[in-house]
Amino acid sequence: MNKFDKLTFIISKDCAKINKQYYSETKNLDNTLTYTLDKDIIKQILGINKIIDKDSNIIISVSGKILADKNNLGLINKNNYNEIFNKLNESELVTINNNIHNKDIQVLACDVTKDIFVEDINKSLFGISKYLDIVSDRYSIQRHKDLSLFIKPYSQSRKDVLCIYRKYDELIKHNNTRYLDIIGYDYLENCKNLLRIERRLASFKEIRNAFEINHDGNIYLNEILESKSNPIGDKFRELKLTEENLK
Repeated sequence: MNKFDKLTFIISKDCAKINKQYYSETKNLDNTLTYTLDKDIIKQILGINKIIDKDSNIIISVSGKILADKNNLGLINKNNYNEIFNKLNESELVTINNNIHNKDIQVLACDVTKDIFVEDINKSLFGISKYLDIVSDRYSIQRHKDLSLFIKPYSQSRKDVLCIYRKYDELIKHNNTRYLDIIGYDYLENCKNLLRIERRLASFKEIRNAFEINHDGNIYLNEILESKSNPIGDKFRELKLTEENLK
């Protein structure tokens, strides 16, 4: 079952309505109005990245943090995606119809995510980094001081990035206090050897390729949630990596 740390999707205004008091209004050249959720509000609500009311649609971007719970970092999957809409409704920033179906929700971008616990996380990251030298002629490999890796094709047209990093390093950032209060500081200690792998897909072409969607139309939430494909496994095979490289 595929899991996601980030989803950006579109809902028709027939199925949702924003609470305008929390939004900034912008007049477009054609005199239509766009409403964008205020940044100060975003900082207060865990897991909501943006909400934009434009034309006949509402664009929403959320992270798995919106589903975080005790001892649970929060990742989105086919069994819990409905809880996203419950959380959004509870926030009172937007009201989404209770009967909305995932076939009615168009996907714009997503981060397919896998968490792996390893014995020695620094050794794993160093080993992967060294191994990736064999594909450096085809991929840009960004290596950071914290050993995190960002791997993407040299082609500028491809919006497909594989990220491998220590989740613990992200968790202890100063702006994550509310998140840590939810998952628990005891669980934080368990995350010291947690390797987070994300395949970030930011174009329709890349999403179609990753989830083996064989049409050129809009991509809907049910298509990626119910897909039998393995986007991270496929990317590992493309890079000639195996889970043995993580050990």
